[in-house]
Amino acid sequence: RLGAAEEALAEAQRDREKTAVEAAGLRKEVELVRVRRAASGKEQRECVRQLESAQAQAAEYGAELSEKRAELATLQSSLDTLASDVAAAEERVRAKLRAMDSEQAEDASREEGTALKEKQLALLEEGLASSRPTA
Repeated sequence: RLGAAEEALAEAQRDREKTAVEAAGLRKEVELVRVRRAASGKEQRECVRQLESAQAQAAEYGAELSEKRAELATLQSSLDTLASDVAAAEERVRAKLRAMDSEQAEDASREEGTALKEKQLALLEEGLASSRPTA
């Protein structure tokens, strides 16, 4: 009987050690799950932080884009005004050139008229000179 009790005690001791080893293994698994959860939570928090950072940067880029669009609209307006001013200046220059051409044509016509009158006068003077009695 003593041998059987010792055997049972030894068996119980082995079972206890086996259970202790299993319990230690389970504790390690539980700790590993906790670490993984913590790491996962940390990764999630990091992802959320990165997402928020990206959203903030996108908002900043959006604001910059709006500013650039406003600047572009202002530049386009200035360019349109400048193009209008250039077109008006070109029209004024063309009008002045037409006026100058007209004046030149009038001057040429007057000069032709003056030359004709001079020729007529010369012919009249010749005619008068030839019609006078010679003394």
